[in-house]
Amino acid sequence: MSETTRKGGQGSERLGGREPKNIAFSGFGVERPRLVVGVTVLLTLLIAAAAVVPTLAPKALPFLPPIRVDTDPENMLRPDEAVRVFHHEMKRILSLHDIVVVGVVNEDDADGVFNPGSLTRVYELTRFAETLRWPSRDDPDRMEGVVPQDIIAPSTVDNIEQAGPGTVRFEWLMPEPPRTREEALAVRDKAARIPFLEGTLLAEDGKAVALYLPITSKDVSYEIYKRLREKIATFDGSERYFITGLPVAEDTF
Repeated sequence: MSETTRKGGQGSERLGGREPKNIAFSGFGVERPRLVVGVTVLLTLLIAAAAVVPTLAPKALPFLPPIRVDTDPENMLRPDEAVRVFHHEMKRILSLHDIVVVGVVNEDDADGVFNPGSLTRVYELTRFAETLRWPSRDDPDRMEGVVPQDIIAPSTVDNIEQAGPGTVRFEWLMPEPPRTREEALAVRDKAARIPFLEGTLLAEDGKAVALYLPITSKDVSYEIYKRLREKIATFDGSERYFITGLPVAEDTF
């Protein structure tokens, strides 16, 4: 039978003349606190260096992978994953693009954003967005940026009306900025009569409009976001501008 010895003053217990391993390990930490803390700090610094150095100086530790922030949920799948390949193929066939959305809100004017000043700035911002194109780095013959022909904005969508018996008239919803309050309200009323525009292009209460800017790829969304912000900074008026869309969220962070 093993001998049990209890030392009341020290609160330790010996079984068969030996301390249990967990007590011995704890005792080592209590008896040598500086050594234990020093080793812990050293290991922490080594682990942090192993994560940071390959990111800041890839050539210093080429055998360690760098940290890379990837906010694109598509990359949770392999590039050759069937569903991902099918998704990109359908986008190509149907000419679908990722979209940056610009919201323009005016809550100070009684007519919301449908006043001559606000719509003039919306028109100017749309024209500016159409110019956000540049040669691709990978292929200088290919342009990247905004796809101007697919922009959805008050100045780029059709207004369809009956011009007479058996006659349909097509015209731009806002071919030029309105000069008077009546012209601005006419733009609102025409848009409200088109079901797919109300609640998408314009808010039901008339306080806001949205610009939908298709882009060639998600990689260019941050550059477009930055240039739009620079343009918006030159505007006066009481409007508020919001730039959103999945590609902006992914590429910004």
